[in-house]
Amino acid sequence: MTNKNLILAACCVTLMTACVQQDDFNELVRPTVIEDNSLPRFTLSDGTILHLETFGDPDSTMLLVLHGGPGGDYEGLSVLQTLSNHYFVVLFDQRGSGLSQRLPIGQLTPPKFVEDINEIVTTYSNNKPIYLLGHSWGGALATYYVQQHPEKVAKLLLAEPGACYGAAAEVANTTAFIFSSEGLHEMLNSGSYLSFDNDNIADYRMSVFVNSDVGDYRDFASPEELQELSFTRFGFFAGYAVNDWQGNFDGTYDYDFTSGIKENYFGETLILASDKSQRLGYDFQLQFHVPKFNNCGITKIENEGHFFIELNPELALPLIDEFFLN
Repeated sequence: MTNKNLILAACCVTLMTACVQQDDFNELVRPTVIEDNSLPRFTLSDGTILHLETFGDPDSTMLLVLHGGPGGDYEGLSVLQTLSNHYFVVLFDQRGSGLSQRLPIGQLTPPKFVEDINEIVTTYSNNKPIYLLGHSWGGALATYYVQQHPEKVAKLLLAEPGACYGAAAEVANTTAFIFSSEGLHEMLNSGSYLSFDNDNIADYRMSVFVNSDVGDYRDFASPEELQELSFTRFGFFAGYAVNDWQGNFDGTYDYDFTSGIKENYFGETLILASDKSQRLGYDFQLQFHVPKFNNCGITKIENEGHFFIELNPELALPLIDEFFLN
């Protein structure tokens, strides 16, 4: 669903009576793998079902793609499947996100995300080190995975990653605002916030907030670029849980995905960063993230914003392909 369609849907809901039935929201969000058995999937050892697709020859080196958010989906990164002539490309929606299964907040922490990634790597990598690509929050998550499992990643590409440690988060992590807005926060604290219907309501409202003036995504792209983005469904509670775990709400920022990486990870790293993204762009990446890695290069993406992979694949895909092929 495009941003324009979501905004149109928001306007329709506004015109309804104040007492909107919860069932009305069910038609405004895409069904997850739990409701739609036709969706491609991967079942984790704990029974959680993820929305996951693979492309290419399973004997090729695995290229695992981690989407942004937190709480987003891989729709905007689906262009990376065109690289399947060189790699075995794996795209998936993280737990509680996109079209993957919705879960209690206690099961939506970054350590659980890393466990999921490791199960996927174990299943599809043929016991060979993989290529790992993460965009935005997915870049921070990729860094966390490398911290925990450095021996399993041959090359790491971070496409304008989110803040990977506390000092960087103090500068960049203002996305907590959108997750703590008054209406959504009240719903979060209601006794029934984990019900299926409330997930639908929260995810729908999140999509509307992202496209409104109260969202902070304008720091990443122009209004015109935001209108061109596509996505399937936001996982509000996944985003809320990760922001809470990172300390973005109380300003503690008590996490570090980079500690030990220089001592333990010696694979090649490349950071792609745009010159138009206001908070996570080239200057931010050069100052806060490049020094945290061994053998780390950085490439400036000229005249582009945060979503350069989705909006300009003709520019981004050759850079990504060349890095992994070399």
